[in-house]
Amino acid sequence: MSETSDDAVIPAAVPRARFRAAAPVYPSEDPAKVEEAVNNVFDGAARRQRFSVVSDASAASSLERVREAIRTGAESRSAYRRNLADNTDGGSVWFYLNKQAAFAGRVAICRESDESPLGPVKITIESANPQRIIDWLLG
Repeated sequence: MSETSDDAVIPAAVPRARFRAAAPVYPSEDPAKVEEAVNNVFDGAARRQRFSVVSDASAASSLERVREAIRTGAESRSAYRRNLADNTDGGSVWFYLNKQAAFAGRVAICRESDESPLGPVKITIESANPQRIIDWLLG
């Protein structure tokens, strides 16, 4: 995969960023389908845990599908920026994605976890400068 100029900015600006996608697996769900949902929206190494699927990455490109959905979506970037600002705490920022949409290969950002009936995919970004990543994500 070739680096874009935008993607190259993040590692230089935030060399120690960590990205995580996590989704609960409920008894009524097939863990393989939850893993597929996470893999559809997040480019990392998904692994099953007891009651969840978790995927970790160290490159901003792991969020490229989310970034593209934000860039082409109907909701304004200022609305996304407010949502991310509300979910920023020191060196981390998080947001929810609808798990059912993710399984279908679509990115649908949720404001609240209950907007995804089977639980959301929670994306967490840890960095010394999360604002720089938010700027890239919404750029």
